[in-house]
Amino acid sequence: MRGFRGVVLAVALLATPLPAGAATLGLDISGAGLVFTNPIEFTIGWAFDVTTPVRVTALGVWDEGLNGLNSAHGVGLWTGAGALLASTTVPADLGAELKVASAVSQGQWLFETIPTLTLDPGHYVMGATTDADEFRAFQPSVILDPALANIDSGKFAVGATLQFPNLDEADLDIHDEFSLFGPSLLVEPVPVTPVPLPTSLSLLGLGLLGVGAHRAIRRRG
Repeated sequence: MRGFRGVVLAVALLATPLPAGAATLGLDISGAGLVFTNPIEFTIGWAFDVTTPVRVTALGVWDEGLNGLNSAHGVGLWTGAGALLASTTVPADLGAELKVASAVSQGQWLFETIPTLTLDPGHYVMGATTDADEFRAFQPSVILDPALANIDSGKFAVGATLQFPNLDEADLDIHDEFSLFGPSLLVEPVPVTPVPLPTSLSLLGLGLLGVGAHRAIRRRG
């Protein structure tokens, strides 16, 4: 019976989708960057490539000092061509749904959940409004989720409302990557869908199930 149970269990596992893992930071900052505020309101962010499909579950912004935001911030996610895929507003103070620790102990990330969005391999851009809150720039390093790559961290657009940040340091005749953080996102792996079982293997599993049930009935009798 142990061998029979093992076969039936294997058949069941092959027919069951594997769950996704817990959501993690798509990007975190690390190292000693500089803290800025800007009197001119604008959208800041970064561009990146997705190399392996991921699901985005929340969008958020940086909270320098861990004491909440002075004002609410719009945050968005676009395709590389500028089509808005998702957006939300992170409320002022510490009213965000989720608080996620950073490798930089002087701050944290505040997130609002969004309807789960799957990103296929391709190029994408994030942006968040700045208002009167502090943000990070000239970060020496970042920590990326393994599914993300090729970060372009100095994207921006001038204006008080959330908009596609399509400018970068080249537009200001700056040749150093100044980085702007800004926003981040929570991601999780896409569940692995198992390959459908061949008909013959499915029938084998059902046949073994029948044999096992028959033997069990005979023993009880």
